[in-house]
Amino acid sequence: MDDGRSGGHEWSEPRSPIARIWLCGAFVVEWIDPGTGQACSTLEMSGAGRDYTSALSLLKLLLSQPQRRAHRDWIMEQFWPASGRHTAAHRLENIFSVLRKLMCHPLTGECLLRSFRAGKENGMMYQLEASPLVWLDVDAQVWNVEQAARMERFGDDAQPFWERAYELGKRGPFLSDERYVDWATQRRNEVEGYYRQTIHALASLYLARYGSAGASEALLLLRTYWQQYPKDEDALRLLMDVLSAQERYQEALEYYDHLCQLLQEEQTQPDERTKDSAEYCKAKQIQRSRPGALWLTPRDREPECTLLEGPSQNMDNTRRETIAGLIGLVGMSALSTQRKEVLTQAHAASLKQEDLAYFHELIEGGWELCNVGEWQVAEHVLDSFLSDAIRRAPKQRDFAYLATKGLVLKSILQAHQLNITVMPALCRQAVLYARQTRDHTALGMALNGLAVAFKYNHDYKASLNTYQEALSFCDEQASPLIRSRIYAGAAAAFARIGKGQEADRCINQAYECFPNDPMQEAYPLSADHGRYMLSYYHGLMYLALQQPAKAYPVFEQYQYVRSSSVVPGRNRLEILNQQGKAAVLSNHLDEYVVCLQQGIEGAQQLGSKKRLDEVVEIYQKEVPGAWKQHQKIKQITEQHPFLLVGAK
Repeated sequence: MDDGRSGGHEWSEPRSPIARIWLCGAFVVEWIDPGTGQACSTLEMSGAGRDYTSALSLLKLLLSQPQRRAHRDWIMEQFWPASGRHTAAHRLENIFSVLRKLMCHPLTGECLLRSFRAGKENGMMYQLEASPLVWLDVDAQVWNVEQAARMERFGDDAQPFWERAYELGKRGPFLSDERYVDWATQRRNEVEGYYRQTIHALASLYLARYGSAGASEALLLLRTYWQQYPKDEDALRLLMDVLSAQERYQEALEYYDHLCQLLQEEQTQPDERTKDSAEYCKAKQIQRSRPGALWLTPRDREPECTLLEGPSQNMDNTRRETIAGLIGLVGMSALSTQRKEVLTQAHAASLKQEDLAYFHELIEGGWELCNVGEWQVAEHVLDSFLSDAIRRAPKQRDFAYLATKGLVLKSILQAHQLNITVMPALCRQAVLYARQTRDHTALGMALNGLAVAFKYNHDYKASLNTYQEALSFCDEQASPLIRSRIYAGAAAAFARIGKGQEADRCINQAYECFPNDPMQEAYPLSADHGRYMLSYYHGLMYLALQQPAKAYPVFEQYQYVRSSSVVPGRNRLEILNQQGKAAVLSNHLDEYVVCLQQGIEGAQQLGSKKRLDEVVEIYQKEVPGAWKQHQKIKQITEQHPFLLVGAK
């Protein structure tokens, strides 16, 4: 079995990674093309025979050990403690042989696994190649934490390193499918310690650097972490501090109560510092009253009378205008007393059907307000119940579903206010709660939201990966509307990396499974999809495939299809902006001028910073210099000088 290479082997010259391996979250082995530096394939996680599965377990074991190596006798003790030495040695020989074949690069044939004798009496050792040949996510995480600490020690900016460490750690627990094996315990504790350090440092940095603007991002960071580690009192105290600064004392105390319940089962008590934080919240607890809060009962009305008791799908323009006009009123509560009590009944196993339908309709109403540009009103709708839904989501499926839908909507609302960077955090939290629902429609909705969030942040690789995960839920258990939405988004994502056949297949499936009447589905607005989105993603697909002449007419196809749903202004403008880009790339100046003028006017009327930012980005990055001197375009830039410097 000895391959003739010494244990102290080193490469004579620096090399780039030819394999990347992720141990946090889903276990992934990705092969890299040495010529291009791009991923060329991934190792299959399932294969024929028990030796294949055992070989992957051996790979994980080696990756969990110092220097990625282990002694043969120790491996046999871990895997077959009750077997005889001869039997165990024979099994290990077979498994090692399988793993060596698996760890051969598919293009170069280079093997990344080796065996050697540590000494005459020390026996055989097995080892995986080290960095830089094999990149490991947990090693990269440790490196970024160390660099962040070094930056802070020298008074430099550590935020990029902390954020990179967080991106690596947030994928999920270390070797989640090997949670109870002894050989992974030491490395798991190490990885969790670095992740904990990252969470605390990044949350504190956001609060210190960005003040109230950073509080929302810090809160999402801490709350998501707390879902995984509810007994981490250091994180809980920081979470309670952030909530207290927002006068959300009741919510902070509910997190504390949950900790006490967990510790009571272990017959222990919270740390004195945690108790002190809770006592402070109890002393300061007040009923917060915010000027301009909506969906609340005026003081001169009966408590049960609210402005949104009926189905939001039937909200007409008059009703919407009435609601929008209440933004400046003082002395209103977000929900009726009866509805508020529903949210605070922690002992209830689930919501009554009428209460669940009511909160789903609130979210539908939020989408309708979003579609007509009432961003702040929609935010008020969500604020009236979302934090309570999130608090109860870990234990109650109904609230997990509400939290999922509410967070996806909130990410879109943030996008139109140009808070693009917070979108992934919101949608990751939505995915977390969606998994708890065990509902394919909810999970598809959340994953689609996360893919869109990555797209808006120009992280196209992460967007594609998310769509690929979502495609596995495109079955009959998910609603046709959500399936169509995922297929359409995936088509554009595949096209962006030049995979035209996959893109064509996905866009065709998107059209095929689109329902005849989407408004007949339960809560159709939350799907954020329609015939118009098929045109949008179909056009994006052609743009990505560098076929702008095909993209331009596709973008306007939705206008000629009879549909029961109205095209929301925000989506119509998104299509219009991309149609303008297609006009530029097709060298059609007059068509672009029309799109430019209408795009500016529409974004300003809608009040969408996101759509206006799209107009500016296309003008600055795509429009040729010669066009900018054309009289028609100069007239527009003179009228709207922000095109030259960026939208505000």
